[in-house]
Amino acid sequence: MLWLCPNWYDYYDIPYEYSMQEELLFEYCTYYGVEPDDISLLLDYGYTADEIEEMLVDYDLICEIVHSIKGEETYNDYLIEF
Repeated sequence: MLWLCPNWYDYYDIPYEYSMQEELLFEYCTYYGVEPDDISLLLDYGYTADEIEEMLVDYDLICEIVHSIKGEETYNDYLIEF
């Protein structure tokens, strides 16, 4: 006899805090030299995932925006030495 659980799909029904596109931003942001905490900050501040994707292409722009949100004196710590 095959045992079936009527609510097996509810077992993994965990609410997500972020959408799939936002989760992908968190995974790919380090390839662009941006910390996941900064992506979270931008999302919390009201930027959409599409806007953040466009910002990732322009590293200086995303650094300036994160700098202005955090109110730091300098954002030179975001610059990557190659």
